Amino acid sequence: MNKKTVFVLVLILVFASLCFAQYEDIGRVNQTYLQEGMPAYGGVPWIVYGIIAVVIAFMISGIVYIIAYALDMENIKRWAQAELFQAAASAVLVILLIFLLDTAVQYTTINILGGKGAKVLCAGKIMNATEPIEFAKCKVQEKITILDEMYEEVYENNLGYERAGAKCWSVFGITVRCGDWSSDLRERIGQAHLLGNRIIPVLTFLHAEWVVLDYIAATMLVMFLPLGILFRIFPYTRGVGGLLIAIAVGFYFIFPILSVMIDPSYTRQALITPELYEMEDMEECYVGFSGTIALMTNFLEIDQGGLGTISYRAFANRLSYLTIEAFYIPFMALAVTLIFIRILALLFGAEPSSMMRLVSKVG
Repeated sequence: MNKKTVFVLVLILVFASLCFAQYEDIGRVNQTYLQEGMPAYGGVPWIVYGIIAVVIAFMISGIVYIIAYALDMENIKRWAQAELFQAAASAVLVILLIFLLDTAVQYTTINILGGKGAKVLCAGKIMNATEPIEFAKCKVQEKITILDEMYEEVYENNLGYERAGAKCWSVFGITVRCGDWSSDLRERIGQAHLLGNRIIPVLTFLHAEWVVLDYIAATMLVMFLPLGILFRIFPYTRGVGGLLIAIAVGFYFIFPILSVMIDPSYTRQALITPELYEMEDMEECYVGFSGTIALMTNFLEIDQGGLGTISYRAFANRLSYLTIEAFYIPFMALAVTLIFIRILALLFGAEPSSMMRLVSKVG
């Protein structure tokens, strides 16, 4: 490719980007689409942001090449040509990788997670969705709803005992009897307070996890990925760009899929039998991890009404299971995702060792 051909190609790319910027309907007709378009990708398809980042990369390299060509600066021209080809190669590699991963994830979501190969139970129903991030958010919201209802039930059940404990009887100004003098009443009130104090931290963590998942769905492909492509233009920020691309791919695709597959309610179709969800005999033997979780699910669903007649021990057991699920699942998925990010970052020329050391210290 001679100099004139490269020069003409750069001019065409620059003018094409300017024409796109001057499209008259972008501020009117497409405003609703930009704001209310595909929610999973932050309003518009991620490919639009990726193309914009590639065009900006071409513009920067092209402008530098034009200036160097006009001033006859051979070193700068060679650098601009190299960066132009580098930006094109990076864009093709990243977009092709995203398309391949997106195709694989769509197939996994439709045919494995939400199809005949397995079941994802959310709020007692088999969930059917098109994005793995939707499965993960639904599972977190399910736990939040269960804990909210548990807290409300414990609170309402404890109101009568609190009133009884606050009552006192006196004769001629001398207190002769108070409700909280009863050891059984004090124990029951203390159990309710303890359960409430234990529920709040788990709820806080689950709400934070839901916000993180929503942030991942809204920003990974529409902000981190274009910035990564853009930063790969410059030699000094090329490693940062590769790391941003790896983070975007890892957290958008790998993290939610692992969150769903590690979740105990994810069970393969072949391991589920009709009797598994109907058995009430706690001494039966259950085959496989999914059977154990099915037993746990049955246990969690019993005795949800009539709180005045049941023990708080059932609530404590239920809370312990939910606590393990709430903290165990995301950290396991995060550990595997970080390993994937490290491998992919090395592929894009980044050095994630500093980030890994930071994560290990925080963990």
